[in-house]
Amino acid sequence: MDNSSVDELGRRKRNNLPDHIIGCILSFLHIKEAICTSVLSKRWISLWKIITRLNFDDMDHFTSNKIRKKCFVDFIDRVLLHLLSSEDIQSFSLALARTYDSSYINNLISVVLSYRIKKLYVDLQKELTVSSYALFKCKSLEELMLNGCAVSLPSLVCFSSLTILKLSRITITCDSSNKSKTLALNFPAIRKYETLDCTWSGVNSVTLRVPLL
Repeated sequence: MDNSSVDELGRRKRNNLPDHIIGCILSFLHIKEAICTSVLSKRWISLWKIITRLNFDDMDHFTSNKIRKKCFVDFIDRVLLHLLSSEDIQSFSLALARTYDSSYINNLISVVLSYRIKKLYVDLQKELTVSSYALFKCKSLEELMLNGCAVSLPSLVCFSSLTILKLSRITITCDSSNKSKTLALNFPAIRKYETLDCTWSGVNSVTLRVPLL
């Protein structure tokens, strides 16, 4: 069998795969690589839109140039615009080495959480305050990893579906509504809880309820 026959056989096998299988395969690629598969054929033009995982890392995208930084933000916005009606996204990862506007990052997280994702990973090298409001509204979260954030909490926090929680370099404070400066953290389903170099600032007491640990 010559090379052209092998290529044709591979193309046919690839095109015979069900959409959901292709979506799972593309989910293991970098988002830019997944989008590039749209040139393979007419069928593949929109297949990248059924990926189940979104991973954005600004270190993969540019140097310190401010114009490149804007390009990275625009790229994220364009991807999410194409996926506004998607019900396939299960996981979202955001790794940032540079400083960004906090309102943009919080709005981005809110939009992503509206997809009812199951896994959220936020890794920041420059500390930024992450709004806890959107996090608490999302009842679908099963895994949450926060690194390099500041989080302000109300007196009562409950994640009913969360099974894995990892916090690293987090500054935890009480929000303005929490006059008592006490925290009650309720994680009824959590099975793995890890913290590293976290700071409780201005918190008088913490009650942690983790019945499965």
